[in-house]
Order: sequence, then structure tokens, then C-alpha cells
Amino acid sequence: KRFDEDEAFREEARGEVVRLQSGDEENVRAWRALCELSRQEFQQIYDRLDVRLEERGESFYNDKLADVVEQLDAKGISEESEGATCVFVEGYTNRDGTRQPLIVRKSDGGFLYSTTDLAAVRHRPGARGD
Repeated sequence: KRFDEDEAFREEARGEVVRLQSGDEENVRAWRALCELSRQEFQQIYDRLDVRLEERGESFYNDKLADVVEQLDAKGISEESEGATCVFVEGYTNRDGTRQPLIVRKSDGGFLYSTTDLAAVRHRPGARGD
């Protein structure tokens, strides 16, 4: 609710996400502490359910995100639109008929889930002919 209603808070939150994705030490340290606390709580549930996981959170791909965008640029797949790096897939349009962008890097330098998803696909065994 606060994110939606408080412009200053929204901009600060977005800035923190960009800093985290960029590897800012303070942000990474705080994020790791939160993740560890979450893991401890989740593990109690996993143990009760006898579930074993190999963790691959979205942050696993943070150091791969810029490379995804660079590869899209190098292959001529992406283009700049209103300061953001986007991919326009043929046949996908907005309601008004304009091309619908798949944003892979926002104008502020931040990445989106779409970028993380592309990095995850590239990382899978055999995805790049490995």
C-alpha cells in the first residue's frame, strides 16, 4: 500500500533494488541476512514435509543479468525505447495495436523478472548447446 501511495517511498525502494542488483555491499549484506532468516524458517517446514531442495533464488542470476542484455544487444534483438532496453516480439501488441515491449533493463538501469527468467533459461544445462 505504501509503495502505491507514497511517491518518495516508491522511488527510494526502486533505487534500493537497483543498488542490490548492482552488488552494493550494504544492500547485499542486509539481503543475505534476510535470506538466512527465511531459510531457517522454511527449513522447519521442509523438514516436516521431508522435502530437499537445491536453492536457486532469483538473486543467483544477478551477476548474469547484464550479460543477458549485452547478448540481446549484440544479436540485434533488443532496442531502446523510452530509455529502457526492450525486446519486441512479433505478434505481441498492446490493446491500441502498438508493439508491446518485453523490458529487459529499465531506464534507471534496473532489471526485471523477465531478465532473470532469460538468465535462468540460459543457465540450464543444454540451453546454449552445452
